[in-house]
Amino acid sequence: MTKTFEYGVDLGWASQIESRGYSWINEDGNTEDIVKLVKDMGATSVRLRLFVNPPKEGYWDKPTGDRCMLGFCDTQSVISFAKRVKNEGLSLMLDFHYSDLFADPQFQIVPKDWENDTVAQMTQHVHDYTKETLEAFKNQGIEPRYVQNGNEINPGLLLPYGDLNKEPQNMTNFLNASYDAIKEVFPNTEVITHIAMVTDLEGCSNFFRTYFGHGGKTDMLGFSYYPYWYGGVHQPALLSDNINKMSAEFDKDVMITEVGGEQDDEESSYTIVKDTIEATKNIPNKRGRGVYYWEPEACKELLSDGYMLCASVPVGDNKLKFNKALKAYIEKD
Repeated sequence: MTKTFEYGVDLGWASQIESRGYSWINEDGNTEDIVKLVKDMGATSVRLRLFVNPPKEGYWDKPTGDRCMLGFCDTQSVISFAKRVKNEGLSLMLDFHYSDLFADPQFQIVPKDWENDTVAQMTQHVHDYTKETLEAFKNQGIEPRYVQNGNEINPGLLLPYGDLNKEPQNMTNFLNASYDAIKEVFPNTEVITHIAMVTDLEGCSNFFRTYFGHGGKTDMLGFSYYPYWYGGVHQPALLSDNINKMSAEFDKDVMITEVGGEQDDEESSYTIVKDTIEATKNIPNKRGRGVYYWEPEACKELLSDGYMLCASVPVGDNKLKFNKALKAYIEKD
């Protein structure tokens, strides 16, 4: 496939927000389908996450005490939403968390049905679940342009079995089993290995040196960039320097698969998105492949944990409207 630069949005919460009776309006105040609306705003791609066997109600009470809205992220729900993405002609990224719940640097929880696996059985589970899930998409005529095999896996995945530092070969075997399954179903789909904290060059480089040093396979490096979580300071020069160095060292294309700013500070969020696009586009040899906002359709007022790095605001009567952040997509040229 021809390489493109994607202006992406993660809409993993959208179907659950819709189930609560909410919809989105455009600049003219008219209600519009969320996928068409983000397309009109300049988006070219949609990212959707997949959980193995998530709670049907779509909520998770975290060990930290927070109640977290998960989105409807079982396979059939994601297929249903992906059809809407396909109908609007946008490319699709699927994000396998390899958990029943959110996976991130704090939590990489083994799916309940896999808890009693040996490492060998878990490796096979990763392969078979990935293949069966993607075959379900294929049977519906949906081909993802990109697949993430793991989400923000800085400490590894399927912990403690795939711990980056203690069991790097297990981690690599899990990811390679996923990579192989993806290619068996969709040979042209590009696989992205995604970690957080792109401003930590030492930590990110150590992850990929360890992974590739144990025989790891991937097509692209994916990173999260959230100034809010990095001391609240937007550092575009550091971002640019780090992604340039990692693209060169590992000879890989790069995507910022998650970026976001504070809902209530739309000017700063707009600047963050615009600068992130510029930094990624300027990776030498055209190795920058895209930027995805996580999640612009949501707002803190609707999320049980008050997550605030969204890009919508309530405007009454169960309506939501985007703030300025995604205008960086419209103004991309």
